[in-house]
Amino acid sequence: LGTDNATVYEILKKNNIVIIFGMDKSAHLFLTEQFPEGKFYSQTSPMTEYFSAKSKLGNSKKMYATVRQQSVDIYCFERGQLLLANSFDYKQSEDLIYYLLHIWQQLNFSEERDEHHLIGAIRANERFALELRRFLTHVFIIPQSTFTDIQTLISCEL
Repeated sequence: LGTDNATVYEILKKNNIVIIFGMDKSAHLFLTEQFPEGKFYSQTSPMTEYFSAKSKLGNSKKMYATVRQQSVDIYCFERGQLLLANSFDYKQSEDLIYYLLHIWQQLNFSEERDEHHLIGAIRANERFALELRRFLTHVFIIPQSTFTDIQTLISCEL
């Protein structure tokens, strides 16, 4: 992280995961001075907890990609163990597909056995799913409505 950022971490005890993230150093200093007992949480924590629990089902590795217009959050797990969590911006769908398949290959995911789950607006993901299915056997679309229900996030204990 840059010199203008403070490095902060959060421990997700339920799944034995540590999330390291950065925030503006001056904002961190101000908030720490104003609220010395305050705690900082990553915005990815609820999703990481949720996907970690889901990834324990079955015996395959799982990649979850939360696709938004020109950005994506990627979470990769092997039976609950976090392998990768990353976010990036993209300009074209081809860039996104290339990056997802590159991660798939780098983490030694199996094209026939492991699973890829797309989350986000269904229309945008249908196109990604069709392209990914040219290379991967198990591509699933999780409806956005699954994650807009506040109960889903509340049930993910931090």
